[in-house]
Amino acid sequence: MFPRSRTADARRSRRLRPFFHGLEDRVVLSSLYTFSGINGIAIDTSGRVFVSYDNSSTTGPQQQAIAEMDGGGSPINSTLFTSPGSPGALVLAGPSSAIPSVAAGDLLELLPDGELESIDPTTGAGTLVDNLSNYSADTSRAYDIQTGTTGSLSGPLSLAGATFGDFGVYGDSLVAAVQVGGEDLVVRVTYASSTGAATVLADSSTIDGLATPGGVAVDSKGTVLTTLPYQVPGTSTTIHVAVGLGITFDQGVGPSPFLPNLGLTAIPNIQSSAITVDAQDNFLLAASDSSLYGGGSGIIHINGTLSAFLADPVSRGSARPVGIAFQVVNGSNELAFSDSVSGGYTTAGELSLFSGQVTPAELRSAYGINQIALSSPGGGMIVGNGTGQTIAIVEEGIDPTLAADLATFDSYFGIPAPPGFQIVNEYGSTTQNLSIVGEASLDVEWAHAIAPGASIVVVNSAYDPYDSVISFQNLMAAMRQAAQIPGVSVVSLSYGLPESSVASMGVSQSAIDATLNVPGVTFVVAAGDSGIYASGTNQAVADYPAASPNVLAVGVTSVTIGSSGIYPGTGPTGEVAWGSGTTSGIYGGGGGGLSSVEPQPSWQAGVVPSSLDPTGARALPDVSIDSGSAQPYDVFTSTLAGSSVSSNAVGWLGDAGTSAAAPIWAGLIAIADQGRALFGASPLSGPTQTLPALYSLPSSDFHDIVNGNNGAPAGPGYDLATGLGTPVANLIVPALASYQLGGAVVIQSPPPPSVAAGVPFSLSVRVVDSSGTPVNGGTAVIALAGGPAGAVLGGNLAAPVVNGLATFSGLTLVGPAAGYALAVADAAVSGTAATVAIAIQAATSPTGPTSPTSGGLAPLAIVAEQPVYQRRFNRRGRPVGKVTLSGFTLQFQGAPSASAVSDLSNYRVEMIAIRRAGHRRVRVLRPVAILAVMVPPATDSVIVELAGAPKFPNGGQLTVGPAVLGSAATYLIARGGKQIGLG
Repeated sequence: MFPRSRTADARRSRRLRPFFHGLEDRVVLSSLYTFSGINGIAIDTSGRVFVSYDNSSTTGPQQQAIAEMDGGGSPINSTLFTSPGSPGALVLAGPSSAIPSVAAGDLLELLPDGELESIDPTTGAGTLVDNLSNYSADTSRAYDIQTGTTGSLSGPLSLAGATFGDFGVYGDSLVAAVQVGGEDLVVRVTYASSTGAATVLADSSTIDGLATPGGVAVDSKGTVLTTLPYQVPGTSTTIHVAVGLGITFDQGVGPSPFLPNLGLTAIPNIQSSAITVDAQDNFLLAASDSSLYGGGSGIIHINGTLSAFLADPVSRGSARPVGIAFQVVNGSNELAFSDSVSGGYTTAGELSLFSGQVTPAELRSAYGINQIALSSPGGGMIVGNGTGQTIAIVEEGIDPTLAADLATFDSYFGIPAPPGFQIVNEYGSTTQNLSIVGEASLDVEWAHAIAPGASIVVVNSAYDPYDSVISFQNLMAAMRQAAQIPGVSVVSLSYGLPESSVASMGVSQSAIDATLNVPGVTFVVAAGDSGIYASGTNQAVADYPAASPNVLAVGVTSVTIGSSGIYPGTGPTGEVAWGSGTTSGIYGGGGGGLSSVEPQPSWQAGVVPSSLDPTGARALPDVSIDSGSAQPYDVFTSTLAGSSVSSNAVGWLGDAGTSAAAPIWAGLIAIADQGRALFGASPLSGPTQTLPALYSLPSSDFHDIVNGNNGAPAGPGYDLATGLGTPVANLIVPALASYQLGGAVVIQSPPPPSVAAGVPFSLSVRVVDSSGTPVNGGTAVIALAGGPAGAVLGGNLAAPVVNGLATFSGLTLVGPAAGYALAVADAAVSGTAATVAIAIQAATSPTGPTSPTSGGLAPLAIVAEQPVYQRRFNRRGRPVGKVTLSGFTLQFQGAPSASAVSDLSNYRVEMIAIRRAGHRRVRVLRPVAILAVMVPPATDSVIVELAGAPKFPNGGQLTVGPAVLGSAATYLIARGGKQIGLG
């Protein structure tokens, strides 16, 4: 009789719930150091924490105090500053503050009665900066959030008798949450002159019954986020909503006020008493109540564009956060929030929204996916994106919000929608499996991110929560069903069971194997998340169906790529096998090991060392890629753990494991099949083409992972931790595309589409014989196949073929013109050739280009542009922190004027930002500060050094003035700052 309950190690090919990253608690004050009436909180750069609280005695008048605590939570001075009245909100003044009598590093406190105090955090000396209750605020531009109209308040509004709450500082302005006369307001006080001027930015007349105003903060771009009461139209229900606007909205500048829905179908309820901003301009809210994360209090992360929030709920039980602060302390993010229930506060390591997680662009860059170019029969190069292919993704149970989640993911990252999207429910099943929620979003979003030109079919297997045997059999049947859908060339699965569990069910692996051999289809399966062991044990056992010889078994690594998208190498501080050694079954690791059922396939013979596989068993994994264990994958889902299908359970989360790796590899196979279709060939068949091809490729096509341990150590060549390694995608994918197409010469690394006359360039080709085996030996030759009369191709025109690769370097062409064609041939594959087109620019003159808007195109004076990245090192010479963008290098053709190129005023760098104009989003340019223009010893180049570490999330531009080039030229900066080119 088959067991009817799910085994403890079931589905270990993925995590059993989304990979949430909660805040890492570092200090939680005990009752010994609690405070009555605790309110505001702030942190300085040394880690000292300041809290405002009620210091009243039982007999005297009300008095508030500010306590100074060290980084360990012990008091330094419990009454650093005292004053009459109730405790107020705290803000640490930054270097950009321009409020009179306030210096950088001062502690600002806004008392509920409107008094603004500046406190020296060293001496505790306080100065009354202003009393906001004395102001009469201009209401002519006040935005009523309930009606959506401007100027709804009539005449100036006196702030006498108002209650003041949270506040933020931006330059010479202070923006505060205020409640007066039945109105909740956001008021801006500007200190442009010796006296301040107050204006109402936004207001709400909805009565919420609360005497305390909501939270408010301003980021470094001048975006204001606040929370105000709001009556849901058509109802008598009052909620609190987030409101976003520009701080200079009262002057008609900056984003107009709007109510962000954060990706939800309805505006969420967020009752927040305080808001702060992190180093990436994400907003952090101390919420006493909200509809997010299933409801209740906690810390809410909202991204800087106010378009999404991070699925990172901070559960504090009965905690009620009232104040919140962020600071970078000794290079680490530090967050603190006060709790009115316990009277204490918590400091924690803050997980910034989308910071520290890997984006599609970063992953594509690191593994060369964005460099995949496919040869076409006509000799041109085609971008590899999976066009014309269909990826089937098999899930257990349904995810009814999957299509909407993919649309949100695509919109945020600027990825086009798939050409086709279809959901098929096996046997018409509509049962959800909430124990693996987020899985479908992870699979679909990342398969699509890798192959955006491919269509997606989701096949939901019939899930029986009370019978694991039936569920597993339905899952295997769903794989067969997916492979039969017209157009499907790749089937991805992120689930599995240990072979021992499959055997206990009485299910035959060999019977299932036979159904996984479908011509023109590659099955891609996750190898597991418990190393070479069963989940929660140290019993070595392989996962199935990853162990099937008819599927591509995908393992994982651990690597931090960073915002630069630069591959960090395979050393001990670079990409390593993910695992915890012999405890991987408990703490996690990439799946692998030896099958106890399946024999070694022929294509593993001679590649898998006999020392690893003395019994001749099927070894896994075959290949690997980043697990996201060190840097989780961004995933958007509307079906979070423990929830029903609800618009209130939506957010971004970080997910990880072989569940991410399998769909990513499925995307790569789809791109290879796209390349095959260009030559009229059928898609790859897994056991007869995909797997033999991968095991025949040269080692240079993989990143050979030699560090790390999943219960089996990684090492040179094939290992049971990472298989063959991780992909150099721009090498592997073209090789798979050309496999068994007949003898062929395929462009592997094309030259730039345009180079300057006389400037050397290079290209590489792959040479395979009629069986698809890389040719080793012989010579490939390159020649002009077309171009202007009298053109001459210079450089080394012959290159040896080694393991199927030939590289031509130092090639040159003279004579400016388009239409050059280069042809590469090899006598070993007679009758075949690869061609590539290239245009040659004229040798430049110091007069340089015309402006891009002038309609003319003069010879270029700048012949190469590239970003410059830097990384900090500690005293031992080890890298610390992330690789950051520090500027751009411009290389000149010829010697420009030394005085001109070093003059900072001849350069302008701008970042593209998005602002709202009504219901539209409008791109605007914001200046980026330039620290210096450095002239290296080589006199033909300069480095434009930027202030800070700008990320250019939407791209930007660099303008070089006419004093340098003769006429201005604008160079476009790609998203993330990773590329720069002539506009």
